[in-house]
Amino acid sequence: MVCFLRMCKLGLLPKVVRHGFHHPSVCSKVPVWVGLSGLSLLLFNFNCPGDSFTDSLANGYSSNYRMLYTNTSLFAVATNGGDLLFSKPVGEVNSNFQYATLASLLVARGDFSAQVDFTNASLALVNGSIGNQVQLNTSFGGQDFLVVRGDEVSAGQNAHVYLNSPEPSMGTIGWTTNFGTLRVVRSGTLVQGYIDSTLLYQNNYNTNDTTFTFVLQNNHTSDAISAGFANFQLTADDIVPLPRQLSVQLSGPRSLVVTWEDTSWPNLLSGYTLFSSTNLAGPNPWQVLVTDPAPTGNQFLITNAISSAPMFFRFQQGP
Repeated sequence: MVCFLRMCKLGLLPKVVRHGFHHPSVCSKVPVWVGLSGLSLLLFNFNCPGDSFTDSLANGYSSNYRMLYTNTSLFAVATNGGDLLFSKPVGEVNSNFQYATLASLLVARGDFSAQVDFTNASLALVNGSIGNQVQLNTSFGGQDFLVVRGDEVSAGQNAHVYLNSPEPSMGTIGWTTNFGTLRVVRSGTLVQGYIDSTLLYQNNYNTNDTTFTFVLQNNHTSDAISAGFANFQLTADDIVPLPRQLSVQLSGPRSLVVTWEDTSWPNLLSGYTLFSSTNLAGPNPWQVLVTDPAPTGNQFLITNAISSAPMFFRFQQGP
């Protein structure tokens, strides 16, 4: 990822400037650099070619790798016997969807396989018009591909793939087991959805970057529902972090302060190096500017003097 920005006025400070974070596997460092005229700014990223990521969820989830969303206060999320338990009592705040979803902050590029186990799913449809569902959701290039285990008015206890477009539910089969594995596999343009080892549906789609969530939801119901999640596994040609926001602030008339969260692990990808350059055309243009800056709390702060000459910065994480 390469990005150029040009600022004509000091008042035009970028508010959505992003960097990446690592996950606990062997990663190759790929520095990302940003050039500014008048303002000094830095950015970094890295990726993990042919890599894999596994999270048992036995001890909950880390906000470094996942983000929890709910649209009602009725859902509770807690660890339970080695699983991450989602639960909701009888009740209704939103008459359309009531859900809790855990979104991965990792993105898969190229071929991938993603799966998550669900356990002790209580999805009985009692009061509503569509059903209750536990899902592994993938999204790529505007296409949704969701593997669903549900209890629904139209199909009873079942498993299927939901697409949103061009057709909604595909490959529906009867399925009563309250535990199992939801899985999505992409090879080239072919995308396949499985429950356990049973292929539900496959078709050809785009090969854009893919994001992942798993969900427990009332779909137009008010029923009590619950399910445990465990053992999220992702392998892909390339796993990269979903970008995160940097904070950029002007400090006095001639300085810019950039802050970012420390995402290093004690024994992996620890330490940061900032490089600078005024001319990228040379054979060795980069010079070390800062090595291993000290964090303040869990944040790093770098102050750069603003000059009229273009300055380029490259930021690298890891030893």
